[in-house]
Amino acid sequence: MERAVVILLIVFAWAQMAACGCCPDFWTEFNSYCYRSIAERKTWTTAGSSCRTFGAELASIHSSAENDFVYDLWVLPNTHADTDTFFWSDGTTVDYLRWDYGEPNNYHNQDCIQIIKYNKQWNDRACGDMLAYVCKKPLE
Repeated sequence: MERAVVILLIVFAWAQMAACGCCPDFWTEFNSYCYRSIAERKTWTTAGSSCRTFGAELASIHSSAENDFVYDLWVLPNTHADTDTFFWSDGTTVDYLRWDYGEPNNYHNQDCIQIIKYNKQWNDRACGDMLAYVCKKPLE
């Protein structure tokens, strides 16, 4: 009898979590999205693959508030080859920019973006650099 009650409570708790519109464990909610900071350093390509294993994409930024929320972590738009047009890996439009002075400078083909920790501005970086990153997915 006790085992059946424990199983019932576990099923009930799981159903409540599934219906609550909450972010999963280790994720943080902000403006109807869930974010997860990953400290393990990866390239843009491997970071994107890692996010997709969680059903997420690399974080895209669409406002100053969102930029401030993830400012100390790797944020990864990419550029179209041979252009200066940035796009987010989740397919959303780049509708907010926060470049640091003199950026983007595309020094040695820097096609990805890093948020600079001390001033929350953006710096272009090589996509092959190994950095921490942030995954983002809609709140379920």
